[in-house]
Amino acid sequence: MVESCVGRPLFLVLGSACVAATRAKLSIRFRSKVSSVFSLRAMAKTTPSQSPSPPTPKKLRHDMELFGDVRVDNYYWLRDDSRSNPELLSYLHEENAYTDSVMSGTKQLEDHIYTEIRGRIKEDGISAPMRRGSYFYYRRNLEGKEYVQHCRCYVPTSGAPTSVYDTMPTGPDAPSEHIILDENVKALEHAYYSIGAFKVSPNNKLVAYAEDTKGDEIYTVYVIDAESGMLVGKPLVGAITSYLEWAGDDALVYITMDEILRPDKVWLHELGTNQLDNSCLYHENDETFSLDLQASESKKYLFIASESKITRFVFYLDTSKPENGLVVLTSRVTGIDTSASHRGNHFFIKRRSDECFNSELLACPVENISATTVLLPHRPSIKLQDIQLFTDHLAVHERENGLPRITVYHLPAVGEPLERLQGGHAVEFVDPVYSVDPLESEFESGVLRFSYSSMRTPPSVYDYDMDTGVSVLKKIETILGGTHLPFKLQTTSRNERVGPYVPPGNKESCNREAGDSMSRVEEVMQKMLEKFDTTDQNLKETRTELSVIGQKINAHEVSIELLERQFSQLSAIVNTRQLGMLPNNTIQNLKNDGHCIAFTTHEGKQIIDPPMPSDVERVVEIDGDEIEVTEETKNAIEKEAEIAQKVIPMPRPPPPFPQRLVQKAEEGKYRRFITILKQFSIDVLLI
Repeated sequence: MVESCVGRPLFLVLGSACVAATRAKLSIRFRSKVSSVFSLRAMAKTTPSQSPSPPTPKKLRHDMELFGDVRVDNYYWLRDDSRSNPELLSYLHEENAYTDSVMSGTKQLEDHIYTEIRGRIKEDGISAPMRRGSYFYYRRNLEGKEYVQHCRCYVPTSGAPTSVYDTMPTGPDAPSEHIILDENVKALEHAYYSIGAFKVSPNNKLVAYAEDTKGDEIYTVYVIDAESGMLVGKPLVGAITSYLEWAGDDALVYITMDEILRPDKVWLHELGTNQLDNSCLYHENDETFSLDLQASESKKYLFIASESKITRFVFYLDTSKPENGLVVLTSRVTGIDTSASHRGNHFFIKRRSDECFNSELLACPVENISATTVLLPHRPSIKLQDIQLFTDHLAVHERENGLPRITVYHLPAVGEPLERLQGGHAVEFVDPVYSVDPLESEFESGVLRFSYSSMRTPPSVYDYDMDTGVSVLKKIETILGGTHLPFKLQTTSRNERVGPYVPPGNKESCNREAGDSMSRVEEVMQKMLEKFDTTDQNLKETRTELSVIGQKINAHEVSIELLERQFSQLSAIVNTRQLGMLPNNTIQNLKNDGHCIAFTTHEGKQIIDPPMPSDVERVVEIDGDEIEVTEETKNAIEKEAEIAQKVIPMPRPPPPFPQRLVQKAEEGKYRRFITILKQFSIDVLLI
C-alpha cells in the first residue's frame, strides 16, 4: 500500500525512476503519464552550485575481543539502540541535511515519481474478509491515509457449515462495522509506525498487537479490549520480536532477543501479572541458532522451533496447560530440518534431510511421538513446501517442474489410524504459469483460501471447496493507470504437451474443443521441431564447408605472397637499367619535331609513324585497305593536305622530370598485373 513508499530510503526512490523511465520507453502494460524520458532527465538535472562539505564523524577507539582476537572499531559510538545519544542524533541530522542539500536538484523528480506511483494504487478498499467464529475480520484502507484500520463485523452464525459462497453482509441493513485499531491515529504521535503482529484471542474478546515506533524491529506488545479498545494490563517492553501467539484466552507467548538481536528466549505471560514474573520457557544458548514461534491450525498447540542454516528442531506447548512448559517433539540432529502441525490426536511433521532433500511428511500420535508413519514419502521430482490442516482435509503445497501446485487429501475421522495418503486431487488453475501461496483458512471447515496471481491476473484471493472442487473469487487487486492487454500465456517444451489457453469464464466450453485441437497442435509442433532439427543439421554442414573453404583461401594467400616475392626478385634481375634511364628499345627522333617516329608497345609490337603523303603517291591506305586514287579523290586529298599544311602545330614543351613519369607508369602497370594475378589460383612448383 501507500505506506510502503513513506520513509523509503532515497536510493530506492531513484531506483523507481529507472523503472518509470523503462516503462515509458516500452509502453507495454502501462501507459505512462510521463510525456517522455527526456522530461524525466530534465527534471533530474541539478543546477551547478557549491555543495557543502560532508560531515565527518569523529574517531573513538573501541576494542572488541572475541576468541582471543581483538578488533578495533573507531565508529562503534555510532551504535545506539536506544536512539537517545544527543551527539549521535546531532550527527545524523547533519548527514540528513547534507543529503538534502546534495539531492535538492532532484526534488521535482522525486515528487513526480512519488505522485505517479501513488496514482497507480487504489487507496480505498478492504481486504478479503476472514471469518473467525461470529465475526468477519478485515483491514480497511482510506483514501489519502498512509495506514490501515483493523476492523470486524459481527455476523451471527446460522449453524450451517462454512461455504465458499459465504460473504460479509453489506448495505444499509448490514451489521455496523467496528474499528478495533486505527493505525492512522496511532501513527500521529510518532515519526515512524509499524505493527508487526495483530493477534485476536480465541474467544474474540481481546487483541494483542506488537508496535514498532523506531524502525529497529524491537516491538512493544499491547493487549486491548476488542470492543472498547481499552488497554488491558501494562504493555510488554524490552527486546521483543514480532513472534507473538495466544496460549488460550488468558496468556501470551512471545520471544525476546539478546544483545546482538538474535531471538533466543521464549516467555510465557499471564494476563494481569507483572512482566518481571513471566516464566522463561526456553533459552537457546547456541549463537548459531535462533527461535521462531507459530500456532497450529487447531489453536490447541504452539510450536517453538530452534533453527540454524541446515538444522531445525521443534518443541510444543499445550495451550490448555501452558504451565506444563515445553515438550520436545523432534530432537536436534545436525542436517535434519523439521516443522510441525496438529490435527485431532496426531502431530504432522514435515522432515527434510540430505537423503530426503525434497522433504517427506510424517505423522505420529500425540501420546507416542516416536511411533511415526510416513504419509507422503520423499519424491525426487516434487518438493514438499508446506501443509495446511483442516478437520477432514489436508492441503499440501508442492512444487513440480518449477510450478507450485496444491494437492488436497481427505483424512480419516479423528481417532482412526493414519496411513499413507492416496487419491489426492490437485487444484486446477487456468494459467500455465502462475504463483500461488497459502492464506489463513478456517480450520473447522472444508474451505481452503489461497492467493493467486499470474502475468495476466492481478493478485487475487480465492476460496476453494475441497469437496466439490469449486473456486470462488473473493478479492482481486485493482490496477490503476494502465490497460490490461488480452494476451495469452503458454509454456513451450520439446518434451511436454502444449495445451491451448483457456479463459477463466469459458473453461467448460473450451474443454470440448481442447481435445480436438490438441492433436492438431501436437502435429504442428512435431513438424516444426523436425524442420528445426533439419535446419540445424544443414547449418552444421554449411559451417563445415565454409571452414574448409576458408582454409583453402588462406593457403592460396600464402602461395600468392610467395609468387609476389619471386616475381619481384625476377624483375630486379631482368631490368638492369638504372632509374631515370629510357628503355633500351627506344629510338631517337631523327626529325626532332616533337613527334615520335616509332615506339614499342607492352606486347612488343613496333608501330612506325607514317610520313606525310606526297604528290607523287598514287595509292593511299584507309583503315588498313589500299585503294587507287582517282582524279576526284586526288583533288580532295590535295585540299586536305593544303589545309593540314596551313595548320602550324604548337610546340609541346618536354615534361619535367620525365624519369618520374616513366617510373610511375611502370609501377601502375605492375600493380595492375598483381591485381589480375591475385584473381587466379596458380599451383606452381618451386625448385
